[in-house]
Amino acid sequence: MASSISSSVFSFAETKCEDEYSAYSLPVYLLRNNCSPPEYSTPQQAQFCPIPRPPQWPPMLQVPAPEYRVVRNDFLTYPDLPNESCRIDALNKDMFKDTFSENPSDVMASLASNVLGSDSKTEITNYVEPAFVSDSPIYTIQSQCRPDSSFVVPVKLASINISLVIRCLHGLNLWRKSSSEINDELYRGFRKGNSKRESNEILAAYDFLNSDLEKFNVSIWYNSTYKNDTGNVPIGLLRVPRSINLASNAYLRSLLGPGTQILLDFVNVIFIVVSSLL
Repeated sequence: MASSISSSVFSFAETKCEDEYSAYSLPVYLLRNNCSPPEYSTPQQAQFCPIPRPPQWPPMLQVPAPEYRVVRNDFLTYPDLPNESCRIDALNKDMFKDTFSENPSDVMASLASNVLGSDSKTEITNYVEPAFVSDSPIYTIQSQCRPDSSFVVPVKLASINISLVIRCLHGLNLWRKSSSEINDELYRGFRKGNSKRESNEILAAYDFLNSDLEKFNVSIWYNSTYKNDTGNVPIGLLRVPRSINLASNAYLRSLLGPGTQILLDFVNVIFIVVSSLL
């Protein structure tokens, strides 16, 4: 008998309502009449510099900023949503690990084995991943978090040593009966979709449709507002590949066991030649 996978909608939740983190910054070197290597550049500068070998960055999820994450309120009344007094985060047990793993000999490469996210805004290119030059932490989404959910990971980008602040977000799995319920909840979570003009963002939603032991068929919802498609500026990138990878891995684990995965090692862009920075 073929088994099916129910419609799912996901959000995120921190283990504490208020939790301070130590902001970090990457030294930025702007060279007059010349270009810096990407690890020394701002995201805006890097797109104009010749980069024959673009850096490889760990894939990220687009995490809503803490003040915009979904909570239970007057217009979103599902009982499994967190209370408005503590904005929180969540996901499926087949999508997330319960620990953070790193390889001290190659920290950047090992980051890809974790489910990472950032609430930093993306740029029109990914020569420099904004999450690594942001004052916000990088999030690791896990099936459980320790009380002390923030820690520092030393990373070396070329000749620069930086300290990444990693904060654990507890993955919560919220189920809905149909895709129409998902659409309704997502719409009411947008500022124009409710009378209070509040943002209640969900990281991603999945409907596995008619998936069973013989076929994989999934719809994925994501927040397209982050691409800033106003018609007046270039469209920004969206952190969607990791969501697709999570869905496919969850399906494979349901068939072949918890040790099964297709690792998304990195994301990067093609090389560029120099252009003018006006």
